[in-house]
Amino acid sequence: MNEQTVMVPLAELPGWLQAAGWGALSASGLLIGAAGGYYTSLQHTTIARVMTFAAGAILALVSETMIPEAFHGSPQFNGLLLVVGFVALLILLVLGH
Repeated sequence: MNEQTVMVPLAELPGWLQAAGWGALSASGLLIGAAGGYYTSLQHTTIARVMTFAAGAILALVSETMIPEAFHGSPQFNGLLLVVGFVALLILLVLGH
């Protein structure tokens, strides 16, 4: 059985059904993580390491995809606005704790 015969039926599905399938697949990760967190007891250091990794992944995503798109065709002071917004976010996070 070659790869083309497997992919053709999936490509013929309506767009909304494909989107619903991908949404259900991505939501399943949340449900698996919630069940794992509910039924297991983790140390605070382990949770902190996982959250640190997730924060780094989000920062990498932002720096690789969103920031270059924001700078495309924007004014010259856009970088300054980015830095001011990031500093404001950090100040609000520190004041919130």
